[in-house]
Amino acid sequence: MSYEYAVDQDVIWAGVLTIDRADPTLWWVDGPERQPPAAAAIAFKVRRRFESAGEWPERLSFQA
Repeated sequence: MSYEYAVDQDVIWAGVLTIDRADPTLWWVDGPERQPPAAAAIAFKVRRRFESAGEWPERLSFQA
C-alpha cells in the first residue's frame, strides 16, 4: 500500500510511504531517508487501522 507523505500540512508532498501488504511491519519512504521518524508514526497508525478494520485506509492523518 502506498501513501503520499508530508511532514508539514503546508507541504503538499514530501515522498511516498510504502507499506508491504504481505508484512505490514515492513515500510519505507522513497527518498534519501528510508525511514524518517515522522513516517514511522504514520506507518504505525496505518498498520493499526488495518489490523482493527481489516482493510487499508484510503487516507490517514497524524498530528503530533
